[in-house]
Amino acid sequence: MRMIGISSNLLTTPLPDTITNQRYHLSTDYIRSVVEAGGLPMILPQLNKKAAKEIVQKIDGLILSGGLDVHPSTYQQQIQDESYSYSVERDQYELALLKEALKQNKPVLGICRGAQLINSAFGGNLVADIEAKLPKSKTKHIQELEPEKGTHGITICQNSILYRILKEPSLVVNSFHHQAVNQVGKGLKASSWTEDGLIESIEGTEFKFLIGVQWHPEIMSGNDLASQLLFQRFVEATK
Repeated sequence: MRMIGISSNLLTTPLPDTITNQRYHLSTDYIRSVVEAGGLPMILPQLNKKAAKEIVQKIDGLILSGGLDVHPSTYQQQIQDESYSYSVERDQYELALLKEALKQNKPVLGICRGAQLINSAFGGNLVADIEAKLPKSKTKHIQELEPEKGTHGITICQNSILYRILKEPSLVVNSFHHQAVNQVGKGLKASSWTEDGLIESIEGTEFKFLIGVQWHPEIMSGNDLASQLLFQRFVEATK
């Protein structure tokens, strides 16, 4: 089985006795999706940037998972809303993992925050808040339906790697984000769009496998063929 490294969230939770408990957190949906696609998942803790090279050497593919917002400084902008949570440390560590994975020609799949981080790494920027940018949009970017169900449609570019994988010109996907890819970074291309015109996925054409999707295929993959195919092709690309 091919070893798939998956980035994790660092949570800090006060315990009743006032001792602060820090723990790494990752949804089991990522684990299940990788296993069902034929991979062996490894949860990656947040270490320092110097550890990135050695960690990437030990894995066959990298998944940049969802989580906290990407800090605006990562894409050369200022904080517009202090109410959102960030982790500059996570941003910088995962940027180092991404850089090493591409340098070592390892496949990379970015999911939600992971897609946004990929775009930032290539010099692109983000929509800091979708509702502020598109106040009249009727597209549900933070859905109220069960998480495994799709909430809005996307159109896929037929001249894209994503289309060659999924073989579908459109999908209905789930959605749990208020940030989004805005200007696409150099060396990347947009491969799908939402009904209200936002970029829903990006990809790199000069790498073994570099795809970022804004939706959460790991949640949908239990019953959704397109989500299953995405994980299967990602794991296959590690061989």
